[in-house]
Amino acid sequence: MLGEVAILHADDSRACAFRLAAELAAEGYSVRRREAGAAATDSVVADAVIVVWSKAMLAAQSMIAAARQALARRVLAPVRIGGVDPPPNFAHLWPIDLDGWGGEKDDPRWQFVRDEIELAMRRSALRAEQPQVVGPGRPPPKAKPQASKRDWNRLRIPVWAIAPCAAALSIVVSAGVLMSAPPARVQAAGEAPARKATNEPPTAAVQTATLSVSESLAFDGNRAAARDDPSPPVLTLATAVAAFPEAGGQTIISPGTADVGVGSETSPEPAAETASESAALVEATPPLPPPPRDTFAGVIFRDCVQCPDMAEIPGSANIGSAPGFALSRREITFEQWGACVADGGCRAYRPSDSGFGREGRPAINVSWEDAAAYAVWLSSKTGRAYRLPTTDEWAHAAHAGAETPPAPLPDRANFDAAPWKSPLPAGSFAASTYGLYDMQGNVWEWTADCSDADQTESDCSSRIAIGGGYDAPAGALAGLARVSKQASERRANTGFRVARDL
Repeated sequence: MLGEVAILHADDSRACAFRLAAELAAEGYSVRRREAGAAATDSVVADAVIVVWSKAMLAAQSMIAAARQALARRVLAPVRIGGVDPPPNFAHLWPIDLDGWGGEKDDPRWQFVRDEIELAMRRSALRAEQPQVVGPGRPPPKAKPQASKRDWNRLRIPVWAIAPCAAALSIVVSAGVLMSAPPARVQAAGEAPARKATNEPPTAAVQTATLSVSESLAFDGNRAAARDDPSPPVLTLATAVAAFPEAGGQTIISPGTADVGVGSETSPEPAAETASESAALVEATPPLPPPPRDTFAGVIFRDCVQCPDMAEIPGSANIGSAPGFALSRREITFEQWGACVADGGCRAYRPSDSGFGREGRPAINVSWEDAAAYAVWLSSKTGRAYRLPTTDEWAHAAHAGAETPPAPLPDRANFDAAPWKSPLPAGSFAASTYGLYDMQGNVWEWTADCSDADQTESDCSSRIAIGGGYDAPAGALAGLARVSKQASERRANTGFRVARDL
């Protein structure tokens, strides 16, 4: 058996509960139903608990108490029929609507429910692994985690334990190739950058330009730590131009200040490459990093089937959001953007992938205005207040409770020292303490803040992006440098993620 699932329901949702039980049992779960009025106890012990919210269920206090216990254990997977809203204490964990579902396995709503159950199972397994004192300071031995059948299929390897070994081996091999490769020529001024990315294994030694500018950055994290300076250092315009050649005339804003340097706010896209230039510049690239196993057991929710997974971020007085907020775990992907366009939103704009590929990758070549349009569509679809995060919220989430974010390394972030030279699929590295992916590198991310603090929201023409991209140096990632861009500007190194009020 894969684990035990309990289904809480009332008599008006019995048919839905039967279908849920049948499908889960067919997949190998041990399933038991509990109908309102059938038992007196408020306690339900199971690895995952499905609650079917219905009109009768909202009046069953003992069932609500049982669901509340499952919510406290973070193993609750809510669904609903009849269009009812959950009780107030459950409103942050919005249920998937199963009206009209007849047990079809290809229904995306069913996949949504299965994902929620897997997440609950993972939390139960992690809780079981935590040692509990049973004697004078002596914890019991940890139980070995069991991989589910769906985990095996998803990883596509015979034994789940091979995954971390493969990841480590990939890093060692990549590092060895980079160290043994002859130094590549430095790209000449005005020369078009390599654009192509591939998932195929390298056919020749990987050659990567090693020109590093992180040592020249005025906000280098190591230097700041050495001088015990708690205030964020300033990145000057001169070092900014050297540090961010891909940014062209974009304005770099130092962390913690809204001062904007002098320079053109926009720069033209590079000229199109000819076939001969592309063939000469495209270098062999290593395979994509293996997808990390998701072990995050915090609060995650999704407001609709096409909606991004959201992680709850604890509040902080420094960001004026004491109750906390939610942030999408990954950068918004091309697939999620496509769902918006297919639903009549996002201004019907279909962004280019600049030759990097689309599957699983963050949506790039989207302006601040485009990103704001996606948040508007998401809000109208879900009835929840989605928006772009502020720079303070974004930085608070990236720090994850630490004074400064960890130093970026090529095996856990995608930046100019990494070998790929292109955006990677969202979530290619392990999640942070708050369950977020790619808060360092991959693509710069739009925020809600105006570059000019003196401008109002209505006349703000440039906005701040943060976090660094695949072409940014390590100092930009560690220092959380801000980049000022025109709100209408679209670039191949810029995407976004969304926030939601709680």
